[in-house]
Amino acid sequence: MTLGLLQADNLIYLGKGLLRSLFLFMTGSLRPCRVVGSSMEPNLYQGDFIFYRPIKEKDIPIKKGTIVVFNHPIEANTLAIKRVHKSSDFGIELRGDNEKISIDSRQYGTVNQTNMLGIVEKIIPIKNRKSD
Repeated sequence: MTLGLLQADNLIYLGKGLLRSLFLFMTGSLRPCRVVGSSMEPNLYQGDFIFYRPIKEKDIPIKKGTIVVFNHPIEANTLAIKRVHKSSDFGIELRGDNEKISIDSRQYGTVNQTNMLGIVEKIIPIKNRKSD
């Protein structure tokens, strides 16, 4: 994935947060990922970039409301982005913000902690959004 796809006007809009995220990415502290699909709307949209940090022992249990990147439990070699709905000894229940269309733990069940890759630290919208 190339971050060179970001347009200049987005770079100005993002300001210091982008510079910090790029620094952490360059040092290996954060990893980039691009959003595909609409299951996390209205918070994440198709094409947005996110930076996530690998999950550490201190992050467990992962708190309700945290947006995570994980290995999809059904689709091999696929990453997914969802929000933690509930965490228990049996696994983590994940849901998309767009509950009407999201395929999440309501369909595939809880996800094992070992499938969790990271916690989203920064969202970089590709298009400027206007609040309703």
